[in-house]
Amino acid sequence: MGSNVNAVHREPWNKGKIVGQKAPFKLKDIWALRVRLQME
Repeated sequence: MGSNVNAVHREPWNKGKIVGQKAPFKLKDIWALRVRLQME
């Protein structure tokens, strides 16, 4: 009977976003982390 009660069409929350694994660190980011850790 009430199968279409919640049939409101909504956009998916992740439409247009990249889903899956993130890209690895760039070389610049790795060196920034290393320098920051060595300063401690």
